[in-house]
Parts: sequence; C-alpha cells; structure tokens
Amino acid sequence: MSSITKKETNFRLLNLPNEIVDHVLSHVPKSDLPKLCIVSKSLRRAAEPFLYSDVTFCWVDIGTTPPIVPLLRTLFKRPELFALIDKVALRGPCLGESTRPRLNTTETPVHQFLEVIEQSRVPYRTGWIVNLRSGQMDAIAALLISNLTKTTRLSVQHNFIGGHDFAGKVLRSKIFGSLPRFTRLKEIRYVKSLDYPISEENIISEIALSLFYVPTVTHLVATIPNPKVFRWPRAEPNLDHLVSLDIQWLIEPFLGKILALTRNLKSLSWTWIYCDNRSQGWESAFLNFDKIIETVSQVKVHWRYSSFGPLSVSMGKFRPGT
Repeated sequence: MSSITKKETNFRLLNLPNEIVDHVLSHVPKSDLPKLCIVSKSLRRAAEPFLYSDVTFCWVDIGTTPPIVPLLRTLFKRPELFALIDKVALRGPCLGESTRPRLNTTETPVHQFLEVIEQSRVPYRTGWIVNLRSGQMDAIAALLISNLTKTTRLSVQHNFIGGHDFAGKVLRSKIFGSLPRFTRLKEIRYVKSLDYPISEENIISEIALSLFYVPTVTHLVATIPNPKVFRWPRAEPNLDHLVSLDIQWLIEPFLGKILALTRNLKSLSWTWIYCDNRSQGWESAFLNFDKIIETVSQVKVHWRYSSFGPLSVSMGKFRPGT
C-alpha cells in the first residue's frame, strides 16, 4: 500500500460512482478526513461534506475549552462551508457562572469576528462585541449559530449559553429578525440553567418560547422558567408541526397554554423544577395533580409516549432536570 501514490489513490477512488465514494467516505474516521482534504481539490470536495456535517463540542472540564474558535476561523474564511453543517451539538453540564472559564482572546481573530457581528446589524451587537472581547463562550457560540441555515438538528446547552446568552438572542433574531433563517431545522434543544443576573429580565423564557415559531421543527426540548405572566412573543403560533415535546421547569397552568395549541403531538415529557429563591409567589412548592391531569387531558391526540418527571426540586439552589 505504501507504494501507491496519492495521485493513484485519488484516481481510483474518484473514478467510482458517487454513491460508492460517499459510502467509503462515510466510514472514514473524522480525524482522518482533514488528511484526505489536502490530497487534491477533487477529493477535498468529496470529503468536506462528511467533515463538516456534524459539529459537536462537549465542554465538561473547566481546565479546557472546546476548539470552536479554529472552526469559526475556517468557516468565515470559506462561508460556503456553513451550508454543509447538518447537525450542531454544543453540550456540557452547567459549570456555574463563577467557575465557567473564559476563552483566551489572544488566540481569537477578534477583528475578523467583530466584522461579522457589525455586519449582522442586530440591535444588541454592542453588548455582543463586549462579551466577545472578554472571552465569553456565549458570544462565540452566537457567531456559529448566526450563520446556520441548512442545519436540521441543533442542541445548545448550559455552558455555551451562559450569562446574558447572546447565542439565545441570535436564535430569536433568526426566527423574528434579520439574521438568516433556518430552512430545514427539525430538532432543537435549548437547555439553560438559571443565571440570577438576568432572571428578572425573563430573557430565558422569551428565547425559549420563540423556538415554537420555527415552522419546520417537529421535536423540541426547552427549559422555560416561569414568567409572572405567560405571554407569547408574537401572535399564538401554529404548533401543528410539533410531534415531540420535552419541557422543563414550566408549571402546569403555563404548560397547558402550550399544549392547547398542539394537535399532532405524539410524545410529551415534562420535568417540573422548583427553585425557592427564584419563586416570588406565582410558583408553588406543591404540585396540583388534578390540575396536571386537566392540563394533559385537553390534548386530543393518540399518545405514543408520555413522561412526567423525574421531579427535580431544589430548595434554595437551582438544579436542572435531566
């Protein structure tokens, strides 16, 4: 095998039918795909869809940060690569505001990223830039999300949307504002722990409720804190497209307002969360099972799956359900 030249390998592989080439490349370890991309331009065009189709970062250690900046540097150098991204998963447990590390901005092409933010023309771009300069991960994740259009599955959790959550604001701008919209999004997961500095601003609830307005989404998972008054950000959405729903935190009266609009729901999971130092009278430490049954009974569908729990209760400190 060592006597076979790169040119011969390239010729033999690319002379095969496209279906066979794709099947072969689908079994190549992702760590080896960059090597194929430098063999030739033709092989790069064949391999890149497999290299960029799945973007997954898991941030679980305060001592390390995921290599999202090098990816963004490449994507903004070649924006056409954004169209190849089918799945994005930004995962990780909540590290906490005080322990969540910031990115080393000396290794970040700040000027390149600032230009992208300025061109977005979103009203919150000044704050976005401030967070970017200070190395906040939510500002970096927002850069990635803002340019996604053909992604079918998107998951953003805790550490990537901490603090003032510019990634969440970008999501809202993609749904209601001027940023490029999702055209094929089917599954979305938005799971954010409570950040006390913004809890009273109700930002988390507004962003989470905005996700219901993506008309292509069939599966939705969201953490929705309880607002004082439940209010849709726009006119009531048409939720006929939803078949699977996983809601965390929201109390049963507000859950009922969502379920009343679902007609084709096949799967429902609800995790109730109580936070004593978050609640100010409109949340209760007690569950009203009669009200829960009444809430769920209004959904006139054929259930395939339903789940309630586990109940996650934290007296004095928020603990997200899983």
